[in-house]
Amino acid sequence: MTGDIDRRLDEHLRGKVYTTMRLKNPQLVYYEAYLDRGFASGREKQLKRFGSAYVALMKRLGYK
Repeated sequence: MTGDIDRRLDEHLRGKVYTTMRLKNPQLVYYEAYLDRGFASGREKQLKRFGSAYVALMKRLGYK
């Protein structure tokens, strides 16, 4: 979750984020925008905690 998507994407591209530093060319393929930080935080937790939410999103994006 971030309030500045351009800065966060730049951090990923420069290898400053542990989870993506091993990738050669990470790309942003999807994001969700929320007006309320609470909703954004809840959605992030849902995607990280529950595999079914992540799998459903990947299917919707055509990755599985």
